[in-house]
Amino acid sequence: MNISKRVENSQFNIININGHVDATNAPQLEKEFDSIISDGGSKIIVNFRDVEYISSAGLRVLLSVTQRLKSKDGDLRLCEMNPTVEKTFNLAGFTRLFDIFKSEQESLAN
Repeated sequence: MNISKRVENSQFNIININGHVDATNAPQLEKEFDSIISDGGSKIIVNFRDVEYISSAGLRVLLSVTQRLKSKDGDLRLCEMNPTVEKTFNLAGFTRLFDIFKSEQESLAN
């Protein structure tokens, strides 16, 4: 898994993930979120365009982050999921818990 970060529109921290998110690298993803939140970031968009697979460990990280952000009036948005990853979110019931957008531009606009 590779992660890149950038800031868009002076307020959204965008995380691009490439590869698999599983138990071996979920802690790395959590550290990236921790870094953004400890630096005062409260609006995060995760772009899943290049994510091929996400395990329950990755889902737990996202759930934890969204709870932390909501307690700070923050926001976690997800975008550009492929059908396999989207199916994982559906099966876990996570589509009701997250704002999921078709494109990064759509996630920035809403």
